[in-house]
Amino acid sequence: MKPAQKSFYPLQWGLLLLGVFFGVLTMIVFQSVAIGFATLVIFIVAGMTWRRDMPPILPFCLAFQWISAVAGTVFFRVYGYFPGGGDTTGLELMIWMSSLGFLALGVGVRVGFSTFAKSFYKLLARPAPEIDPKRLFMLILGLYLVSFIFEIAPTAIWFGGAQIIYNLLDFRFVFLIMLGLVAISNPSAKKYLWMAALIVILVQLLTGFSRFKEVFFAILLIAIFQWRPWVGSKYQKSLNAKIVMLGVPGAAFILGCGLLWTGGLKMAWRDVTWASGASQSPIEILAQFSSVLGKAVANFELGHAIDELVQRLASGSMYFSYVLRNVPEITPFESGALLYRAIVNATVPRFLFPEKTNLGGDSWLVRKYTGLNVSGDESGTSVGLGYMPEFFIDYGVLGILILSFAYAFLLIVLMRILAASSKDKFIFIGMSYSLLSAFFMTFDASFAKILAGAMQRTIIFSALAVIFYPTIFAWLTKAKKQ
Repeated sequence: MKPAQKSFYPLQWGLLLLGVFFGVLTMIVFQSVAIGFATLVIFIVAGMTWRRDMPPILPFCLAFQWISAVAGTVFFRVYGYFPGGGDTTGLELMIWMSSLGFLALGVGVRVGFSTFAKSFYKLLARPAPEIDPKRLFMLILGLYLVSFIFEIAPTAIWFGGAQIIYNLLDFRFVFLIMLGLVAISNPSAKKYLWMAALIVILVQLLTGFSRFKEVFFAILLIAIFQWRPWVGSKYQKSLNAKIVMLGVPGAAFILGCGLLWTGGLKMAWRDVTWASGASQSPIEILAQFSSVLGKAVANFELGHAIDELVQRLASGSMYFSYVLRNVPEITPFESGALLYRAIVNATVPRFLFPEKTNLGGDSWLVRKYTGLNVSGDESGTSVGLGYMPEFFIDYGVLGILILSFAYAFLLIVLMRILAASSKDKFIFIGMSYSLLSAFFMTFDASFAKILAGAMQRTIIFSALAVIFYPTIFAWLTKAKKQ
């Protein structure tokens, strides 16, 4: 029999009470009602979206966005200046508007899950598949070894279908998530998980971007999935305590990696990876990482690293505050022009219509609606404005509320499509993580790009899951069946 609906979200009332407590506390500490309200909101939204039957991917993505929205304002309250500079008079209003947006996102997620409750429950209630961890590790190893042997440049291979190639490559990460889920009930899989994680990190380092953080986030989420304070058994209480003891230093390690990356390692490593071009093999490039890392650690300055990290996270919130001041007083509402642009971009595939206009960078949005002269395409730079500011530019406060709700609901619809194409719940959770971490975790992302990207990834992943995964699944479970 299907359990009561409220049982799917066991933390909602507890997190609400914690939200009230920490909301009042942060309001007093930072002397800001807006920050206090924002703190209450993130606890409410986390409780609304934290399901007992899957890793807390959605609350994690929302929390990451929330940090981007409030980090700059909190930094300003503590240190008296905003990292990167800017007019801070509109930050409080920005906090209020983004908090309303997060509430709308949370409601959209809940309504989406309620709409398809039977379908999600039917899939997630299935027993865990008996997958051989060694075979799954061999699959991951084989898929990622390609990146060590060949330099894969999707735009050079097929410009019109570059996003298709990117999605094919990103599908590999789904199997790492699956291996992490296998490791929950199979201790022997943990050694394979750590080896596979190392391989993926090395491949991600070759890009010069910080995508390696996804490995850390994925492992952290899989660990948190085992934290179930609503279960009162002695074993679960002991496990909960262990997860907290390991999770806190794990989160601190991820934060330390972020500080080191933004504090100097990023630029030094990019000088190696991007300057090498085709003159060096991937193995030769990675061989230089230890020396680059050593120099970055030696030159590390905590204050500079904190400034850089907060500036990277919070730039979108500053631009949002400028938008709220300029629209519609200086620049009128667009009445859906940006939304129409996003829909057209998402529904017209480039591989069928090669003449489709390239969106290019997003800096023109920042220039037009904030009045700031930021770097753009002419210097090979793209500065993001953010999807919530775009919603406001189109329809004002109602745009933030209605379109944020609609976007969250659409993501659940896309997850429903992934569920329909999934043979087991592990592949579904892996594909959902890839979808949400790519298109629901960035506060300053362009809506035209994340909408198209999310729809494209869903279609491609669903096709791969239907066409190829049954054969892969049979091989992964063969040894267990024998």
